[in-house]
Amino acid sequence: MKHLKRGISLVLAFVLALSLTACGDTTWVYKYDDVTITSGIYLAFLLDGYSQVVSEESLDTTEGDVLSQDLSDGTSVVDRVKEVAKENVSQVLFAMSELNRLGVEMTEEDNSMVDTQSDSMWTYYSQFSNNAYENNGTSEESFKTYNRYNYSITKLFETLYGEGGEKEISVEDLLDYFENNYYSFKTISAPLVDTSTGEAIEESEANETKERLDDYVTQLNDGVSFDTVQALENVATGNTDGSTDSDGNPVVAQANVLDVDTISSSISEDAVTQLASAEVNEAFAIETDTYYWVIQKCELDVSEGSEDFTNNRLNIMNALKGEEYDTWLTEQGNSLDMTVNNHAVNYYSPKKLKV
Repeated sequence: MKHLKRGISLVLAFVLALSLTACGDTTWVYKYDDVTITSGIYLAFLLDGYSQVVSEESLDTTEGDVLSQDLSDGTSVVDRVKEVAKENVSQVLFAMSELNRLGVEMTEEDNSMVDTQSDSMWTYYSQFSNNAYENNGTSEESFKTYNRYNYSITKLFETLYGEGGEKEISVEDLLDYFENNYYSFKTISAPLVDTSTGEAIEESEANETKERLDDYVTQLNDGVSFDTVQALENVATGNTDGSTDSDGNPVVAQANVLDVDTISSSISEDAVTQLASAEVNEAFAIETDTYYWVIQKCELDVSEGSEDFTNNRLNIMNALKGEEYDTWLTEQGNSLDMTVNNHAVNYYSPKKLKV
């Protein structure tokens, strides 16, 4: 009996030791199926969760420690950041699980594209800004994996709503939206402010700028090519870098193909109005608070195989079904039965973020 009790005691001690070790494990935070969100990946979710909360709640990061504040509904910023991070993790894990169910894998092209973007972002963060990801415990490799995981959400959207998908959007609907909400155009712009200070330039200088660009509008409407006018502007501003290729040939200006919302936010609503009424190849001038613009409308190729349409297909799909997809993805993510390492969740508190 004595030996038996001793044996039981040793077994209990061993089990207790294992449980304590498990409770203290902070190398992973969430699991679902065969995917594990490691600490480095989770910290990236946490950091982006913080940025998301700051943006959505319009928090002023210049006034005190945001992470010590409460939101208008009484929820602490810390709890909200943790909640958002969990929501985003659950959506990614669901998307990866759903892709697996559909038998869809990331292609070499997908991974190469994401990795290239990750490398560029990491280099930029490291060289030109304070790399918040690295400073908060996310390694370069974890950052790359984090972006691959997040891309699964886009991949699932394309799979479901793309050609042959369970919720396929017809080509007719895509082309109709493209034709009625996109414009093709070329631009020349000149600042009406000092770009280093934001202060308005002298009135005489502004008037000279406007006169010069108004003359370009006249020339374009008289049949002069856009590339010729662009070359004149390059000479006028002394900006000849990139005006010729490696063989010394003039670089042909490429048209912008953008939706009306992007044009409105990046130039002005007036630009959208004038593009709507302008004929193809017609040019006009637009003045905003900071720039004077020459815009020439180009022909939009609305055929299914066109480069204009192909390059914008995903954006068009998102405009038509993005909100529906986001709602569905959130619902599915919230109902996902993830394995949670509560010790790690508590250990990696948003309070510790270096922001």
